[in-house]
Amino acid sequence: FSAGLEIYDSLGSKHTLEVQFVKQSTTQDGGNEWQMIIRVPEPAEINTTGEGPSNIVVGTARFNNDGSLSSYSPRTLNFSPNNGAAPNQQIKLSFGTSGANDGLVSSNSSSALTSQATDGYPSGNLKPDAIRVDDKGNILGEFTNGKTFAVAKMAMASVANNSGLEEIGGNLFKVTANSGNIVVGEAGTGGRGDMKT
Repeated sequence: FSAGLEIYDSLGSKHTLEVQFVKQSTTQDGGNEWQMIIRVPEPAEINTTGEGPSNIVVGTARFNNDGSLSSYSPRTLNFSPNNGAAPNQQIKLSFGTSGANDGLVSSNSSSALTSQATDGYPSGNLKPDAIRVDDKGNILGEFTNGKTFAVAKMAMASVANNSGLEEIGGNLFKVTANSGNIVVGEAGTGGRGDMKT
């Protein structure tokens, strides 16, 4: 049984990580052991041992006699896409919890993939009409890949005595000896209020 998983490098380029499972044996306690063959298309590399093809890693998945996952390896891959993106990117494989049925399971039925998820994403451009500010002063930008990130943060100033500020018109105030010096920081910290946008 095999399944493809989309992964993304540091440039946002998509690669397909293929995981193939081949049943090997029954363990002494009645569970099963499977070989996991993990492959990426060349010229990308995941095998750093110096033995065998550089784009293939062979691991194992073991199951208890109740079908729950016992263990699996590898748990991480060292991914070098060799396309100009950053080398040695860490890919964490999460196939489930040991002793639980929340990931890979072994049962007396045909192999099937019921769900998979990744936390990577393709590159995207900032949508100029989808920028907003939250109550902490984060300037949030929505990108064409559907992700939203804080692209900047607005600072907020405070003084020890607000009443000591001198009003100079147009909703502007000036620092005086009575107000104390300006202290700049994040909204919602150090006695500063939240942003209202």
